[in-house]
Amino acid sequence: MPGPTAPQIDGDPHVRPRHPRFLAVLAAAIAFVLAPSALAPAHAEEPTTGTITGTVTGPDGELLSSDDWAGVTLQNAYSSIAWVDVDPETGTYAFANVSPGSYRLMFRYVGNAGLIGEYWSDAYYEADAPFVQVVAGETLTLHTRLERGAVVRGTLTGSTADFGPNKYGKPRASINALRTGQVPQNRIVDLAEDGTFTSKPLPPGEYRAGFSNGPYWTTEDHNGEPWASATGAPLVLTLGAVIDLDIVLDPVPAVAGTVTVIDSDGTSQPYSGEGLRLVSENGDTDRAGSVWPTGTFEVHGVTPGSYTVRVEPHRSTLALPGEWRGDGIRPGLLDVDEGEWVSGIDIELRRGGSFRADLTYAGQPIWDGGMFSIWRYDETEDAYLPVVLDQPAGWRGAVTAPVLEPGRYAVHFASSLDESIGGEFWQDARYFAARTDVVVEEGIDLDLGEVALEPRYFDVGRLGGTDRFATAVEISKAAIEDGRRAPVVYVANAFNFPDALAAGPAAMHAGGVVLTVPADRIPPVVAAELARIRPERIVVAGGTGSVSAAVFRQLAAYVDDPADLDRLGGATRYDTARLIVDDAFGEDGAPTAFVATAANFPDALAAGPAAGALRGPVILVDGAARSVDAATAALISDLGVTDVLIAGGPGSVSGGVEASLASLVGGSDHVVRLAGPDRYATAAAVNGAVFDETEYALIASGTGFPDALAGGPLAGMLGAPIHLSPGSCIPASAAAGIVDSGVLGVLLLGGPGALGASVESLTLCG
Repeated sequence: MPGPTAPQIDGDPHVRPRHPRFLAVLAAAIAFVLAPSALAPAHAEEPTTGTITGTVTGPDGELLSSDDWAGVTLQNAYSSIAWVDVDPETGTYAFANVSPGSYRLMFRYVGNAGLIGEYWSDAYYEADAPFVQVVAGETLTLHTRLERGAVVRGTLTGSTADFGPNKYGKPRASINALRTGQVPQNRIVDLAEDGTFTSKPLPPGEYRAGFSNGPYWTTEDHNGEPWASATGAPLVLTLGAVIDLDIVLDPVPAVAGTVTVIDSDGTSQPYSGEGLRLVSENGDTDRAGSVWPTGTFEVHGVTPGSYTVRVEPHRSTLALPGEWRGDGIRPGLLDVDEGEWVSGIDIELRRGGSFRADLTYAGQPIWDGGMFSIWRYDETEDAYLPVVLDQPAGWRGAVTAPVLEPGRYAVHFASSLDESIGGEFWQDARYFAARTDVVVEEGIDLDLGEVALEPRYFDVGRLGGTDRFATAVEISKAAIEDGRRAPVVYVANAFNFPDALAAGPAAMHAGGVVLTVPADRIPPVVAAELARIRPERIVVAGGTGSVSAAVFRQLAAYVDDPADLDRLGGATRYDTARLIVDDAFGEDGAPTAFVATAANFPDALAAGPAAGALRGPVILVDGAARSVDAATAALISDLGVTDVLIAGGPGSVSGGVEASLASLVGGSDHVVRLAGPDRYATAAAVNGAVFDETEYALIASGTGFPDALAGGPLAGMLGAPIHLSPGSCIPASAAAGIVDSGVLGVLLLGGPGALGASVESLTLCG
């Protein structure tokens, strides 16, 4: 009959002993079946197997008690191949029909006499056991006496308190054998209620005895050293020895407290579940645990140090994450010392709410790639601030929001994998402005039902007039609704770009607009718009060569006080640009700025909305120079610029200017050049670096500046880029940017003479 799959020295056998009477009958039956036939030939065959027999007795040669059991396992070089019981009446055993070869014999014992199992020749570990040779036709007689093992006994107590039962019902101690070349063997012993223990009988050898009491106390060896780093002398056990040990354990650092959930009406209840974490000052989790149904917790084995105690409750509780706030010198930071039990860490969680929905497309669940984004309305800032962005939907498009603070939320649903599927806000709204807020209430998990997404398409509109002046007015009307005053209006020459280029980002920064005029007059359409928006301030960009003194005097009629009318013009285009930038950004500063050449307009026009999105200016430079001039360097320093984005390649802004900019802002890591092979690709590179997801994209002519200049402030209000385009088609670089940024609405700036019908139909170039 097959024996155990792995050698065991002592302990329960894999198969319980058979009754002696049963074994005798079975042996007789086998003998009858295998007996030679009376009709067999008279000559004897040569034997092909051998026999192993012998006796197993106690230390003094006595038979084992009738309450004991002994068995013998036969092993070859690889595994156990057979086993037999020892006859309790004679102490004998026998293996018949054993094939010739090398074998080990392992003698096993189960009983209460303190005896231990062994291999043949008094070996207690397999590596020390010799092989015996079985020869065909011969009987090998091997007798063995089982010896009494060593016993380790004593008391195990704690340094500050006696042990009580742990969560498993009783404390435990362990003794591990660490003989050279041997795999450690565990001998688990139970503690009595008074802390005393007695090990099972152990084979002789060198041991390291490790003692512990669950997670509450340090694990120490027999010398009282920490288990993980002990270097003391081993525990030497001999046959029949009795070793007495008294072990006193130190407590493991621990943190204990309570977690409760507080409702708005002041009622509270205990929190129960996972999500408790001790987070170190560097952000790593030292220990994680759970809170018991009583609302209490104990976290043991804490590494000495300083921690934040956090609870991230399961969503089903509709409780918001919380932390222990603490008090004292460092509120919220818990200091745990060696051996210290820190209690009284009581955490209160507030109740939140949540929502669920099911995303579908074409009547089917969105199996993969569904997601949603959430913005919460903040009354203090009068704005929607992102809470969860790009949260993936679950199985069959099921949207499960995290637990949220009660309040109003804008929620957007989309597909992350299929660009042909359009996104939408709740409920069925394409644009943020048309959404319906989801109202999250305390303790309520709102079911939004099915959210059916539709195929993606683009809304294409146009803001254009009969000429460049009228186009600027149409853009202004879109930016400033009736009844609202414009904070500022920048007036620039519609035919001379250098003085006007810096005006767009300046107007964006102040929430104003740009209107254009000829040098010597105010067109009626512009005058009517000035009267409509009643600007709080007017800034004229450039000297009298750009906007005449007569026009300047006429503009005074559109402000409340002549002091609200200013001219910012210098001796050169660079001087004018610096004056405009300093006037708009000098008080607040600007950590990030775009730099573009003043020799041409496309790069600066594309940089305008991007600079506005970063709340920074566009600084115009002499791109062909070897370095930044002193006045520009002073402006960069005064504004506190630490990061610079260059719009255009080296042909627009030289490598020397780039190097000098790096020296001004702390190194080349703080200067990024955004450029493409042409003005359209450069604009796409600028937009791609700054704008991520955006509902709108503006398109303006790349061969003229007035429309893009006037459109800059509107782009800033919409959080949208301006893509530059020829008049007859959409460049591939601009189209890719529009698709990749999730644009819904495309707004053309200028009439059909600037951007033709093929641009309006979004026809690609080439």
